[in-house]
Amino acid sequence: MEARERVEEPLSIEGKPLEKLWFIDGSHAISERQGAFVSLFSVASLGVISRKYLEGLPGREHLLTHLIIPKVHGESRAALLMSSLEIMEALRASSMEIDAVIFDGSYLALLLSAYGSSSQLFSETLRSISGENVTLRSIVEDTDAGKIIDETVDTWIERIVKERSMHGFYKSAYSIFTSIYDLAEKLHDKLASNKFIENKLGKRFLIDYTLLFAETTLYLRVLGSFLKHVEENDILPLWVAKESTSRFLSEILDLKSWLSDTVLLDSLWSGKEKVFIILESRENPKALRPVNPPSEPVASRETLSLVYRWNKFDIVYLKVSRHGPVLQASYPHDLASRERVESALAALASLSDPKRGYPRPLSLVHHKTLIPGTLVEALAYKMWQSSQGVLRGLLQPLGRETVL
Repeated sequence: MEARERVEEPLSIEGKPLEKLWFIDGSHAISERQGAFVSLFSVASLGVISRKYLEGLPGREHLLTHLIIPKVHGESRAALLMSSLEIMEALRASSMEIDAVIFDGSYLALLLSAYGSSSQLFSETLRSISGENVTLRSIVEDTDAGKIIDETVDTWIERIVKERSMHGFYKSAYSIFTSIYDLAEKLHDKLASNKFIENKLGKRFLIDYTLLFAETTLYLRVLGSFLKHVEENDILPLWVAKESTSRFLSEILDLKSWLSDTVLLDSLWSGKEKVFIILESRENPKALRPVNPPSEPVASRETLSLVYRWNKFDIVYLKVSRHGPVLQASYPHDLASRERVESALAALASLSDPKRGYPRPLSLVHHKTLIPGTLVEALAYKMWQSSQGVLRGLLQPLGRETVL
């Protein structure tokens, strides 16, 4: 009954708002070609310091172009690179004196990003050597390639954190994305020297595996470095989702309901404003289960431990405007005090549009980062027309577009 009462009679958002916030959102668009995905990445950021707005990264005004080769799991790889880029900006921003970094999205989704379609390839790879007295992880760890990749990525991170200029940030980010292929090649050469692996997996699997390993390592080490940095500097990392289909309340309240939490609360909180509830993982261990690291060797053990030491997460539902929506926010359980979270909610409420019920800074960075779908298609077509040789073959339009 206590949990039900907390939901039906939420707490009021009040108290002193945090004064130094940094808001981040990103967007990407891809164009599928014969042998690659042409991708565009956009990151927008904005500081709010004592209610004064401070411009950060400009979003689609400065796009990052990247060629995703081979096409295997290209869509999910593009999304992972996008997340990496957003967190790189968070790392850069958190070197300033700020109270919180506010992202569009979900912390739980970040923890799950090391799974997904990329993980399917790792599982398929493991099945290829099943029944043998050997594991892929043991072979990877027997080489020093994993350690080399970890150390190289850490060097990249150190460089981009020090960038103060917008130009320097984009230059470093572009260099990191293009250098991923060199990094994957180092791991490939190490593993290919093991004839058992090469014979059992084949060259195609080995190429795909090593590239995904490098990209996943980049993502996880950037995220882990950011979480470690905010812990050391008492900065709150908070993710706010525009949309959510989560049903944590169904578990907590023991409801046989197909309604998402936000739909349920929209009904229960009709007419209310500036209210919230917090679902803490320690109080709801069954509904908010910690996310364990992938069992597949998607990255080194050290890299996985860097992120999944913060595998517990808390959920906040808030409504700041009488006619606005219920929003979901999330954060690492061990990196935020209750007081700091409530101060962040007070800041979000004070910065929200009274009619739309959504924080203005998050709305601004969202609109600044959106990429028109026609833009990436036009770019891909131009790149194809101006290219030669193998690159022209990779960038050729899909067959269905040229023959139908």
